[in-house]
Amino acid sequence: DVYKRQVSTQSTGAVSADSMASFVLEPRTALGEFPEEPYTGTSGTDSELRWSMGLYGGVDIQNACDKLYGQDVHPFPQFMALQKYHLGGPDPLDYTNAYSTLDGKCWHYVSMGMSNLHREVYVPHLGEGLNGFGFELTLRATKMPGEDTAPIWVFALMQKLARHCFQNHRGFKHGHAAPVGPLVEGSTMNAVLFARDPQLECSETTRGRVEFLTMVGVTGAEFEAAINVAIKTGGDAGVGGFLHVLQEFIGEDLPTDLHRKCLMANPEFVAKVEALTSEVEAT
Repeated sequence: DVYKRQVSTQSTGAVSADSMASFVLEPRTALGEFPEEPYTGTSGTDSELRWSMGLYGGVDIQNACDKLYGQDVHPFPQFMALQKYHLGGPDPLDYTNAYSTLDGKCWHYVSMGMSNLHREVYVPHLGEGLNGFGFELTLRATKMPGEDTAPIWVFALMQKLARHCFQNHRGFKHGHAAPVGPLVEGSTMNAVLFARDPQLECSETTRGRVEFLTMVGVTGAEFEAAINVAIKTGGDAGVGGFLHVLQEFIGEDLPTDLHRKCLMANPEFVAKVEALTSEVEAT
């Protein structure tokens, strides 16, 4: 089959509609299959339709989103990769859902592709009891004035990080951090920290465990401070401590505001960050 890909611009990941290229893709060989199971959810829903199509893992993710937003709330938009990984393409994330948060202040993105979405297994299980990498990515982007649809830059960022995981056969977990460069042109945020999503429940099914890791954008100075705390207090747990302080100042849901001021200029924030390492340094 011949699939057409809309070429993404390098700076923002936005789709260029007037630049098209054709590629011949060869679907990947499945590594196995999940056992066939009867559908046990609500009948007459999109989830039942997806289940009948063999999207077992996709339904698991959708169920977690439905618990938060309700079955009647559909993602708007749902971003879709045109060169999907299981079809031989380079993009691991088949889809990324975007919801308006319950308070209406952010766009909540939820990836679909770090775990196996289909009955066929294409993503190797990274560990015992995990479905694929064992996590999906999320991010809450603060809405810009007049913004009535979720922007594409988060989808592009998620695909970039997903490719990194697939190429290196390593995933992320709570307390990890990654320098990624400016999230968009002109943004003060140029790195991300990873934390357990404070609202989406972990999915535990016969297909394995999938948790939701939310990414939060931070400035370069904040990133360096988080790494410094981690080094002095013992790795990932240190970044987790930094995240708790960050939540006090930007919100429990860890929203990413592309243009917020660096908190390292706030004496109260700096004092709380320094307190994380003071006991260790005293001993």
